[in-house]
Amino acid sequence: MEMMQEAILVTGGASGIGLAVARGLLDAGRCVLVADVSQERLDDMRNLAPAERLGCVRMDVSDEAQVVDALERLELDFGPISGLVNSAGIGRDIPFLDTDTASLRRI
Repeated sequence: MEMMQEAILVTGGASGIGLAVARGLLDAGRCVLVADVSQERLDDMRNLAPAERLGCVRMDVSDEAQVVDALERLELDFGPISGLVNSAGIGRDIPFLDTDTASLRRI
C-alpha cells in the first residue's frame, strides 16, 4: 500500500508571499494545498505541479463554513494536513485605532 505524502496547506497561496511559499514547498518536493479567494489565480497555479502534489481550493478564511468545507474536501483527496502556512490577509490603509471590529476580522 502506497503511503500518502504529508500535505502542507498554504492560505492566501495564489499570490504574494503565500505564492512564494507554495512554490518553495513544491520545489522542495512537498505536497501543497493552496487555498485562496481568487479562483482565477488558483486556475493559473494548476500547471505548477502534478495534480497528486498540488491541490487548489477556493476559500475565504474569514468564513468558517467555507474553511470547514474546503478542509474536508482537501483531506478526502490528499489525506491529513500536516502543516499550515497562514498567509491569507488583506491590507487596509487606515490607522489601527480607526479600524472597526468587522474590518479587523476581515483583515
